[in-house]
Amino acid sequence: MNWKAWISATRPKTLSAALAPVIVASAYSFNRGGFQLWISICALLACLAIQIACNLFNDAIDFKKGADKDRQGPTRITQSGEASYEKVMFVAKVFLGIAVLFGIPLVVQGGLPILGLGLFSLFFTYAYTGGPFPLAYLGIADFFVILFFGIISVGGLSYLHLAYFSPEFLILGLQVGLLCDIMLAVNNLRDFKTDKLVGKNTLVARFGEAFGKSQIVFLVLGPFLLNYIWFLKGMYYTALVNYILFFPGILYCFSLIRTEVGPKINKFLPLGSLYYLSFSIFLAIGMCADRV
Repeated sequence: MNWKAWISATRPKTLSAALAPVIVASAYSFNRGGFQLWISICALLACLAIQIACNLFNDAIDFKKGADKDRQGPTRITQSGEASYEKVMFVAKVFLGIAVLFGIPLVVQGGLPILGLGLFSLFFTYAYTGGPFPLAYLGIADFFVILFFGIISVGGLSYLHLAYFSPEFLILGLQVGLLCDIMLAVNNLRDFKTDKLVGKNTLVARFGEAFGKSQIVFLVLGPFLLNYIWFLKGMYYTALVNYILFFPGILYCFSLIRTEVGPKINKFLPLGSLYYLSFSIFLAIGMCADRV
């Protein structure tokens, strides 16, 4: 077994999508005096397992549908022949089982609301590229990334810590979700020409390159606008600390706009992941500072 290929298949550079919501929700719960370490650990392991399962389902199903033909991104494990479609699907299901295992204590803690969110998350993991109405092929995957990796992940974990829902969960969830969608948007921008050929109607495949680049600019800079709400609430560190990344974000956008669509876009995937994780860490630092 080629372990290097399997590790690559989990797409380590995208796993910030699982880590960032846990960091932000934990910091918010600490700010509100309700942080519990075991909840964050279980949630992190469950989220990582779900993210890996989603990546593997995407790897196998895209190959079966022909979306990886003439691929310009990193080689995938099914496409390269390192593992069969059936084996990749099996391993994806194993990771779903791991997610369920770590999710059980969270359901016991949070009850029916967390059970509902957990079941929706498991469904989304497969339905992203699988099933009769795959989200990635309908042009609505961006919405579900913001919903799941932002609002649901941050809001659900904050609820587990604090045992109540708050409108502030929505603000945090939108900030995290918009940033998470950068990676999907960059990926779709790079592949939009080949996606159109196989009927994968992502937003950029539908509306073109200029739209795709404008979307990424909005995803990078939009979360800073939401900081204004924290400022009005008197959470000044939460609102201002992450502005350390404002000019790096501007540079990221300018560089991406000037880059020709194709393999050269690949460098913006790890940079986008790092930017997303860094923003989340600075947002968390600000929330912890506001409690002191």
